[in-house]
Amino acid sequence: MINHQTSVRDKKLHEFGIKLNRYINYSVALVSEITCRIFSNLAEERIASYPEFT
Repeated sequence: MINHQTSVRDKKLHEFGIKLNRYINYSVALVSEITCRIFSNLAEERIASYPEFT
């Protein structure tokens, strides 16, 4: 009985860990994408201010 309870608990913790890991990876990817867009927009503004590069 103890082994069954332990395995159920471990399985739930494992599933929670996977869900948490997916959420963290999604959050990091989302922040990275937003950061890239911000820097891309800043770069476009800088290039637009120098007509010889356009």
